[in-house]
Amino acid sequence: MPKKIKGEKVMKKAIKRITAMILAASVVLSSGFTSQAASNPYDDVYESDWYYDSVMYVRDKGVMTGVNVTLFAPGENLQRQDFALALMRRYISQGHTVTQKDDGTYYGKAVAWAKDMKIMTGYSNRDFGAGDVITRQDCITALDRYVDACGLIRTSEVEDPYYFTKMEQFKTTYADVDQLRDYSRSIMYVAVMNNKLITGVEKDGVKYLEPNGLVTRGMVSVMLERWFERFGEYGI
Repeated sequence: MPKKIKGEKVMKKAIKRITAMILAASVVLSSGFTSQAASNPYDDVYESDWYYDSVMYVRDKGVMTGVNVTLFAPGENLQRQDFALALMRRYISQGHTVTQKDDGTYYGKAVAWAKDMKIMTGYSNRDFGAGDVITRQDCITALDRYVDACGLIRTSEVEDPYYFTKMEQFKTTYADVDQLRDYSRSIMYVAVMNNKLITGVEKDGVKYLEPNGLVTRGMVSVMLERWFERFGEYGI
């Protein structure tokens, strides 16, 4: 009888030990999942997405946030005022001061700043175009002008000894270069040929820049990360 009691005690200790190990493992696993979830607050952005790292980058830098607490809306087209807002946030994060006043909208200060700094001036009728989606060439043009706003030489104005040779290559590589506007031609050339900040799209073996194509929030996050990582060391 005593031997049986001793055996039961040993069994109980073993069960307790195994239970403790299972509980410890569950705590480790659950804390790991909690940490991963905390690092990505968006329900519509997944690690397998090609823009995942860029979305996390612009969020961590405070340049772009979600459309609400849990959604980034990566497939939604970005509007002009939101691009101005992203650039202003970056400008402030680099130690610059913005003195423009709010107008009661979430973007009013950013639009006024972008216009005053001649980063985004709006249309010929002086309408900024808030609510309009922004195009690829206007994104790149604004980024180039942003460099000037930071007090540096614009990337499109840096002397390139191979300009004419590469410009011919640029024209022959992309079938729709003629769709570039005068104000964006040299800027897009530099962004594509020199800085590799954007690439075109290929359809049936033909490459296109699609300068008037619209850009999604996911695409812009990639564009911004490439730009700021490329020129961040200069205080941009």
